Amino acid sequence: MKIMLLYSNLEAPAGFPPALGVLSGYLKSKGHDVQGIYLHEKIGIPLDMGKIVAEVKKFNPAFVGFSATYNQFDVITQISRAVKKELPEVLVVYGGIYPTSDPEEVIKEESVDILCRGEGEEPFDELARAIENGEPYHEIKNLWVKHNGEIFRNHIRPLMPDLSVLPRTDYELFGNLKTILEESNGWIHTMAGRGCLMACTYCYNHQLQNIYKGVQKAANTPIQLQRFRPPQDYVDELKWLRDEYGAKVFNIFDDIFTSNKKWLLEFAELYSEQVGQPFSCWGHVNFTDEERAEALKKANCNRIIIGVESGNDKLRRTILDRWMTNDQIVHALKTFKGAGVEVWTTNMMGLPLETVDDIRSTLRLNAQGLSDGVKLFTFFPFPKTKLRKMAEEMEILDYEKEKNFENFSDDTILKLSDEVKLFIKKARACLPWYLNAYSDLPCNKKYQEGVDYVDSLTAEQWADPEVQAKIQQMNEEFVAHAKEIDSDYYSTRFGVENAVLASVKGWKKEEVATVRDSIQKEDD
Repeated sequence: MKIMLLYSNLEAPAGFPPALGVLSGYLKSKGHDVQGIYLHEKIGIPLDMGKIVAEVKKFNPAFVGFSATYNQFDVITQISRAVKKELPEVLVVYGGIYPTSDPEEVIKEESVDILCRGEGEEPFDELARAIENGEPYHEIKNLWVKHNGEIFRNHIRPLMPDLSVLPRTDYELFGNLKTILEESNGWIHTMAGRGCLMACTYCYNHQLQNIYKGVQKAANTPIQLQRFRPPQDYVDELKWLRDEYGAKVFNIFDDIFTSNKKWLLEFAELYSEQVGQPFSCWGHVNFTDEERAEALKKANCNRIIIGVESGNDKLRRTILDRWMTNDQIVHALKTFKGAGVEVWTTNMMGLPLETVDDIRSTLRLNAQGLSDGVKLFTFFPFPKTKLRKMAEEMEILDYEKEKNFENFSDDTILKLSDEVKLFIKKARACLPWYLNAYSDLPCNKKYQEGVDYVDSLTAEQWADPEVQAKIQQMNEEFVAHAKEIDSDYYSTRFGVENAVLASVKGWKKEEVATVRDSIQKEDD
């Protein structure tokens, strides 16, 4: 049975979606003919309805599966409407986190024939077989199906307990993996498992946990919030990517790669012996210790990303449901850095109830921990999350702005105070200044001059082109000063250039700006 999978990666860096690759690999192992459409302005098909519909028509699938995230939903619906208009006999199936978490809203879309909640491997296989055999498919678990004027809202089946049954990820789904690797300097996204143990209020995961706790209980099966593939199986796949396609750096996308210590230590040993390429991964403060850090370093992990999100202890606990202290965060950062693993952090601004002082606390905490890179995002309240509900109850959502919203990382749809909105602009534009000024680095006094100047600016002054030109000039002077005194730690927007990219680009060691030597001296 022919199945087409469409992935929208518009206005984003080139990258392979491992979840769709896993789905395709599973379906092909069951004998189905799967083809992908990769939407990307540079290395895929652009947002050209004629070209997209022509690709679907040429392949002539029984159904087209759309990976429907909330921030790509408008684009996806435009495409699915165009497909249904030209090819009404082709079924349109939506899957992914947004249809799973808010199915009632997604099923309203007229072009959607079916939506899939939860894992898609088994239901997609059953759907394809039913269509092929001319059998009814409106009662397949995980699927919501429009049938004879009704919507059949079928129950969700238990999670796949053993990921070892999954075949190798289909990295050739779109037929352009080598092109993706060339565009991304050898980086490739992969996943070792599924799920997350946390229930942060801004993330969909708490809703997934609620769904599956009920499903697993009803089926009398263990609740497994996170599952990993066998370590050797995953290592074999990464080795194959290195040897077959020349992958240089693996970006392991699992929500918390460090959670299962036994699995991690076994993986690290196998990986160091059989693969050895640099990789990055996501960690968590609550799953940090020296043994994990040393294992990652031995396996050649050059970067770990840890979510800080807020530097205010109380706000982090009560608003975000992230139970860790500032001291624990700093300790986690220093633990990985002490092992020689570069540490980046993710952080948010513009949270409900957050003040300017709270945002400053976030910047100070990163400076205290000497994060190698600081990613600073503006909070967005995704539908059906706990924090979205809080924003709704506080009546601070701008629904009109949300209708045409496009900037999910920098802008906000919350009705924040003018003071907070202005500081968000300042912090985003002058992030290295604040990080240096709030640190104990030798250049902090110089950068403090810039922070004092920026803090003094009114909204009207901030918008003045001459002021922005002056800030740019000051920035160049500060960077030059920092380099002059050998303290250029935060000389770029996200911190220093990292060792992973250095290994890919072939830079000389002396050309890579790091502070590991200075950190070691401080520790000594």
